[in-house]
Amino acid sequence: MPHRAIMSAPAQAVILAAIVGVGLLLLFEGWRRARQPESLTAGQFRRRLAGGLILEGDLLLWLLVDVVTRGWRPAAQLLYLFAALLLAFAPMYLAIREAGFVARQYARSRADLARRLGQRSQPYEDGRNGPA
Repeated sequence: MPHRAIMSAPAQAVILAAIVGVGLLLLFEGWRRARQPESLTAGQFRRRLAGGLILEGDLLLWLLVDVVTRGWRPAAQLLYLFAALLLAFAPMYLAIREAGFVARQYARSRADLARRLGQRSQPYEDGRNGPA
């Protein structure tokens, strides 16, 4: 029985474009980290890099599905596709963790700002309200 292609040529082109796009984003994150190390914490940078690399690997699995699974039984091909699909959830999980970290960081900075503004509005011992 002849091998039927799983991915069409336009789908492969879209996946290849996504691989290039994610690769460019990873290069941008590395460049930004090198120029401004204080812009991201080490944990944030590692999470972003890990998520991007996992996504690159997953997209590569999808791109090479016809080459890798040629001659496999349909059940084995489905297992390969299912594993590639499940792997896509790892970068999503890392992105959710990153969003939670950024939200906590933002809330902490807002609380610090409110605390500082509250301290400035406290009256001084001599009865003045704030700095002169």
